[in-house]
Amino acid sequence: MDAGKLVGNYLRILGFASLICMLVTMLYNNIVTINLSFILLIWAGSELTRHNATARTWIIRFSFLAIVLTIGTCVYIGLMSKENVTLVLFGVLLSNIPIWLFYVTMGGIVILCAVPPFYLIREGASAFGNEQSIEHLGDRTDSPTAVEA
Repeated sequence: MDAGKLVGNYLRILGFASLICMLVTMLYNNIVTINLSFILLIWAGSELTRHNATARTWIIRFSFLAIVLTIGTCVYIGLMSKENVTLVLFGVLLSNIPIWLFYVTMGGIVILCAVPPFYLIREGASAFGNEQSIEHLGDRTDSPTAVEA
């Protein structure tokens, strides 16, 4: 399985979904929200498809940061709010939702953020050019060779 292409396509889909949600929000709710994250998602997806090792590293880092921030938000809301919460999701204002629904929504966001590092770490750095493959180890011309006696 090619994790670069899989996660790259996943990030592209998320990027286009973000763009579509922004446009739908503008059309139906008459609210202009400018969310430029779709550019970053589409760019990151194309870089992963090309097996860019630097993009892989940064996507893993940003995914873990998003997971930590989401969990931190859940802890903060758990400490500060006891009844209902207001949440803006895809440009839609959800007022007075039960706290359990907030946690379910945040759990879904954590799962969405956990997909890229799960596959990218599982695949390993070798697929992104950080290690030489075993097949090409004997192809080096500058390596010392044994002298036959």
